Amino acid sequence: MFSSAPEVSRISAKIAELGYHGHSGASFGFTMRAMEYIAKNGIDRYQEEYQIQTRVQRRPQRRPQSRPQSRPQSQPYLAQ
Repeated sequence: MFSSAPEVSRISAKIAELGYHGHSGASFGFTMRAMEYIAKNGIDRYQEEYQIQTRVQRRPQRRPQSRPQSRPQSQPYLAQ
């Protein structure tokens, strides 16, 4: 989140220069991890992994079939 490393400062300045203001420490860290993955594995692999993840997340989830609940017949308050 907080770093005084010159590389981090340079990246942060470039992000601001390009108009992407408002990164939190978490979103900045997440973005840097994504960039690290791309640097190590390539953009093609990153895109493949992203597509796999979005397919898995968008897959409709099976809902358990709900059984109709039968309610017991209520007795009148003054049952005879």
